[in-house]
Amino acid sequence: MSRFCTRCGAANDADARFCDACGHRFAPRRMAPAARAPRAMARPFDLRYLVGGGLVLLLLGGGAWYLLAPQTASEAVFAAAVDRYALAQPDAFQDKVCLDNFPYARDPALTSVFDAGSNDWLAELVKAGVYAAPERVSNGLFALSWRYRLTARGRAALRGGKLCLADGIRVEQVEAFSAPEDVAGVTVSRARYRYALRAPQPWLTPAIRAGLERGRGASDSILLALKDRRWVVPDAAERERLQRGVAGEALAAGVSADSGVVAGPFAWFKRLFGPSGPNEADAWQALVRAVPVLAPEKARFALESCERVGEGPRFRCRVRLGGKSDQLVLQRDPDGAWSLVP
Repeated sequence: MSRFCTRCGAANDADARFCDACGHRFAPRRMAPAARAPRAMARPFDLRYLVGGGLVLLLLGGGAWYLLAPQTASEAVFAAAVDRYALAQPDAFQDKVCLDNFPYARDPALTSVFDAGSNDWLAELVKAGVYAAPERVSNGLFALSWRYRLTARGRAALRGGKLCLADGIRVEQVEAFSAPEDVAGVTVSRARYRYALRAPQPWLTPAIRAGLERGRGASDSILLALKDRRWVVPDAAERERLQRGVAGEALAAGVSADSGVVAGPFAWFKRLFGPSGPNEADAWQALVRAVPVLAPEKARFALESCERVGEGPRFRCRVRLGGKSDQLVLQRDPDGAWSLVP
């Protein structure tokens, strides 16, 4: 951009200090001030960040407390614990899903044509496809038998010589539980639960199901322990040790060894969770131990009902053998075995 002289009007270079025409001295140019960057405005503090951070800390603290706090004893917690154990250890509940009222491992099996009880039962299993239709065989002039052969379906259902009607059990509900107590340094409780079959066999009929449930019922009780702040069902060995501890605590609280009556604070526990009644297998074993000659008659035996005698481990049971019904008194020994009381 040219610079004009104020004296003679001649044009000069923009950076000239003197006029080329008349020598007039130009006044120095004023430099424009450098532009300054705008100062950042201070932002007001946002309370939302403080509130959000507090909520995050609160949630983290609550989560840590939940993970570290012991589980509270409740029906829902106990039902979940027993159900997890039943799923992980199905063999522990085999007596609730498997039948041992016939020598199922014997294949083929022979029955007398006059043994109506066994043949009626096997007829139900033939309908279900567990056995093929029987063949009539003769072992002499009067010795007539039916021969039953297991099908592939029947062999697949065998487990330890028993006919198993489901994969296991699932817990439907915990009906009651005892107040947690410290036994041998472990917090324990005993829960009574109701169960149903888990993954029952597709061929299971109402008549066969009735054969399974007869004398067993659909409820039982089990010991639970608080371990690592969670309620679990201990393994069989630990349960036995803890149950001995529970029995010792009860005796220390005032149990009469003769009558089984509890006079101390464990009285309500003993009444509610004392020895459960014998099932059909227990009653049959006690009977055979007392009268061994009855062993071949197992298929004709049935347990009809049992009721507790007093508050001890003694039960009065009505049983049926063939077409005859009778009454037995059974008592549970300290080692857990049932025996016939004369």
